Amino acid sequence: MNQLTQQQTSEAIQYNRDRSYPEATWRAVQQAVGADVDGKPGPNTARQIAQFQRDNRLSVDGKLGRNTLSALGVDPDSGQPTAPRAEGSDPAIDSVSPQPVQPSPVAQPAEPGMAPITADKVPAGFRMVRSGKGLSRYSDQRLDRTLLHIREHGLIDLSDEDIDTLQRIANIETSGTIQGINTWDSAVVSIGFMQWTLQHGKIQEWIGRAPAAFARYGIELDPDNKYTWKHSQEVAIKGVADKSVLRWNGWAQRFYDVGLDEEAIAAEVGLAKLFLGRALQGLKSRLQKKHDVGSDGYDEFMRHYDASLAIRGIFQASFNNLPAGSTRGVALALELSSPGDSTDRFLEHFRRGIRQSFGEWNYDQRGKNLTTKTLEGARF
Repeated sequence: MNQLTQQQTSEAIQYNRDRSYPEATWRAVQQAVGADVDGKPGPNTARQIAQFQRDNRLSVDGKLGRNTLSALGVDPDSGQPTAPRAEGSDPAIDSVSPQPVQPSPVAQPAEPGMAPITADKVPAGFRMVRSGKGLSRYSDQRLDRTLLHIREHGLIDLSDEDIDTLQRIANIETSGTIQGINTWDSAVVSIGFMQWTLQHGKIQEWIGRAPAAFARYGIELDPDNKYTWKHSQEVAIKGVADKSVLRWNGWAQRFYDVGLDEEAIAAEVGLAKLFLGRALQGLKSRLQKKHDVGSDGYDEFMRHYDASLAIRGIFQASFNNLPAGSTRGVALALELSSPGDSTDRFLEHFRRGIRQSFGEWNYDQRGKNLTTKTLEGARF
């Protein structure tokens, strides 16, 4: 039986379309699972993928994630055959699986150090995306596995609750993995499990916390020079006058590799903890200034925030994505709720508020993702 519910099928179709796999990949997958071969991720394909997942003891959701691709033995970029994942081996992230995980070593770059700047414009393992505007690549290592391993070795001081929150954020930003890079938009470079951006100075702040780690990969700040965007200026990278150069070849490889370095990840965790606190401070200020919600309203939200990992995850992921939309979602949830409401009931109000708020910004799909993908936390 390969039946998915109508909602599961719709979610699988949307997820599969969002992956932006080429037609050749879809044709190879469809042929492998016995679906109608048309190169498009429709309902029949989702149902047949679900049957394949069930037959191979994978998480059954109809979504073509990394684990399913690995089990199929299909290369996501070309549709060509690869070596299928052996049964019982450690799977990369797919979508949602109820199986607990144990700490495992971070997948360090095969050859730590500086990738040559003269490397191919599109390095091995990267994809050119958005009609050739830039590159994209995501690691296969779940965030929770990585942070549990690093914590076990005493490199970070992080609670289970914080690991859970960061996993929920990563579900939005990097499909749940420890590292991802995107170089196709105005930010020029976005990396890490919270997708820190060059444009807003967040990558620079990360480099400042672990200069030696970044220097091992040939990445250093140049305080005497700035990059200019329409509304801001940020510190440049040493030796790179034109920021657009950082989108390609060895520079993209360097930024990707450093995000897998344990010392750099430890610094990233420290920065992430700082931003979690900043988000709550920003919320309190924005509620007062933009929505006339005083400390009583903020305290009511915090009562539910402290009681629910899901509310915590949705808020932090949405604030990381769009602070104004997140704050508006909190304000709407407070309007919909009553004092004394259970946290479960407030969660439903909050999910509705986030969807409505992001819809007002014409980010309907983003609002849906923020209220669904964040419901799965860390696996301990």
